[in-house]
Amino acid sequence: MPQLGTLDTGRPESIYQHASVYSAFTSVHNVTGMPATSVPLGRDGDGLPLGVQFAADLGGEGLLLSPAAQLEQAASWAAT
Repeated sequence: MPQLGTLDTGRPESIYQHASVYSAFTSVHNVTGMPATSVPLGRDGDGLPLGVQFAADLGGEGLLLSPAAQLEQAASWAAT
């Protein structure tokens, strides 16, 4: 997990330098157009947010909506 300030949005060079370490699995979906979603899942022992990423084949958006909705209902993260 990056230390606070590592990915400084005011310094784009810091994002380019460090982003691949912390977002290695998202760029593939952005480049190919494959559907993917990140869903909040709760918080760790320090209160930091946790999440899960789902991905599907092209045209598989419907497959992503069901587990995302089920997690939202089960974890009730919207209420926290």
